[in-house]
Amino acid sequence: MAQGVLGRKNLNGQFINPAARSVSDALRAGRYQAWARARTMAFNRSFVYPAAAFRLWVVSASEPVLYKLWRLCAALAGFLLIIANSVALYVSGLAFGARARTQSVRAAAFKRAQSALVLAGLSVVVFTYGFYGMGLEVFIDGESLGYVNSQEQFERAVTSVSAQASEILNVPFSISTNATFRYSLVSRSKVFNGREVENMLFSRIPELKTMDVLMIDGEAVAGVEQRGIISEKLDAMLTEHLLNYDSVGFAADVSVVRRIAPVSIEITADGLDGILYSELNQAVTVFAEEGADVEEFAMLYGMTAARLFEMNPDIEDISEQTLTISHEKPLLQIISRREEVYTETVYYETEYVADPNMYTTSTRVVTEGADGYNTITADVGYTDGREVSRDITLVLHTVEPVTEVIATGTMTPPTFIRPFYGKVSSNYGMRKLFGRTSMHTGVDFAGKIGSPIVASSDGTVKFVGTKTGYGLCIIIKHADGIETLYGHNSSNLVKVGDKVKQGDLIARVGNTGRSTGPHVHFEIIVNGKTVNPFNYLK
Repeated sequence: MAQGVLGRKNLNGQFINPAARSVSDALRAGRYQAWARARTMAFNRSFVYPAAAFRLWVVSASEPVLYKLWRLCAALAGFLLIIANSVALYVSGLAFGARARTQSVRAAAFKRAQSALVLAGLSVVVFTYGFYGMGLEVFIDGESLGYVNSQEQFERAVTSVSAQASEILNVPFSISTNATFRYSLVSRSKVFNGREVENMLFSRIPELKTMDVLMIDGEAVAGVEQRGIISEKLDAMLTEHLLNYDSVGFAADVSVVRRIAPVSIEITADGLDGILYSELNQAVTVFAEEGADVEEFAMLYGMTAARLFEMNPDIEDISEQTLTISHEKPLLQIISRREEVYTETVYYETEYVADPNMYTTSTRVVTEGADGYNTITADVGYTDGREVSRDITLVLHTVEPVTEVIATGTMTPPTFIRPFYGKVSSNYGMRKLFGRTSMHTGVDFAGKIGSPIVASSDGTVKFVGTKTGYGLCIIIKHADGIETLYGHNSSNLVKVGDKVKQGDLIARVGNTGRSTGPHVHFEIIVNGKTVNPFNYLK
């Protein structure tokens, strides 16, 4: 039986045993493989650096020629290192391919050393290319100002700074420079960008300075060189008010900006308080109510009457007039808000009901009125501690008011007539008699003794007799709590309990009691107190 042979076929279809391969075949195969790897690496990398060099040349057309040459040389150096690496790989493949099987360790060590050398060279190139470049050094009056990318960049910065300085100073301004330039190899970190070039130019303008600027409604008010001082003082102003309010802020648009500003607005940190707490005088219009007093009105607004008329020369009477006044307000008005809860009195209403059993001059409380109150929650706004708005957010009817009910009479009250048509010898009120001043509680009608005295109105006789000072007298009780008294009579013609009508004869004129002559003393008494009879007599 034929035995099988392990292996693979060659190009002629014959089986080849790997164990029977000769040494020369192995060397030849190793040499061909090494050359193939070196050729492939060299072919692939040969396109990288020329392409990069071409891109740098085209894209950097605006840069100096020396700078472009430097960058091109860096790219070519890397390309040559790659070629050298490829050649080295090829040579090493030829030299050590024959001994690949017997000296494989030494060949691998050589390749690692060669790769390390190539990587070190590439690192030097990349570092130099990444961190160093050609810079354009600027000199003015022999003084170096620093490095820029190009002369065009510097000239654009000069134009921009001149325009900005004119706007800040509010006057035409231009920077006159006699600049010279020189190219040199410099660290990329030392080359100014566009903004840094402008800042360098601004630093050479003595009228301008970088500082913290207080801006109020878009206007620069003051500047402090030290950073953060203005913000700290503004925060302190608000914090002081925040103790009593839920939220605080400035009425104006207030901000602090770190910027270039005229040195004319610069102040010291100590002088900043004088600005922040200063007041402004302004003219405002107010309306004077009808009957307003000139002195009180002027004092209300911290003015004199003379100053008020000086500011309003065409007005003689301020009543119901719109006036111009001088008013001071803080430069920085503080607005604040807080929620307030308070009680508000709800006053009771009064309802009147008719009572046909009472005279029209009488009233009677049927139900006592009582005030109620509501619990109010409001969002209240203040300006410098003065209330300017109040928005009610919640109303709770805590206690309802009680309506007061008052009964009023509908009957016509009685009328009163003179008890005697004699001459009035003494009126109601204070008078001097017998050397002393006293209250005369009635009206005296003088006449002859025995003249008739009649009832002033319908009523019931309450008293008949003698009273100290009055002599013989009569008291008649009338409706609606009114009584009448007739004194100094010579005789009384009725008795207690008699019903009398208006005009009925009840007594006669006399001179009894304490009297200076014959007359009738007539009193009207309402609820126990005497009143002027002439207020009731027809």
